[in-house]
Amino acid sequence: MTWLVLPLLLYIAYVDIREHRIPNWAVLTLLVLTLGRVALEGPPALSDALLGAGVAGVPFFVAAFANAVGMGDAKLAFALGALLGYPAVVPGLLIATAAGGVVVLALVAAGRMGWKDPMPYGPFLVLGAVITMGGLTFGGTLW
Repeated sequence: MTWLVLPLLLYIAYVDIREHRIPNWAVLTLLVLTLGRVALEGPPALSDALLGAGVAGVPFFVAAFANAVGMGDAKLAFALGALLGYPAVVPGLLIATAAGGVVVLALVAAGRMGWKDPMPYGPFLVLGAVITMGGLTFGGTLW
């Protein structure tokens, strides 16, 4: 599954960096691929995917309604939560948050951006998901 979604995730990150938006069709495609995987793996995968989507999606949708992140980021977080499932979504989100925080702090410290300037968060969500999927694919654990 990792190799199937990797090009799509990289495309999402690229578009978000360039255009500060995440295409709906790309997130929907990610969800369809995830549903296909879940259908093949059976009921335990469905509960993991639903819980992962909730753990990642709910906080991001709340943040989107508070204008703290974009709605595209919230939809992507939901889809990535379903893709990774629970509990794997937790380290994915932690990696994304840490990476985004480090980059923002570095850019602000360098005077390249201000605290209120918009920054695409999708690439960090993708980074967290890719690192997590890599750990899961190669039998590693991230805890």
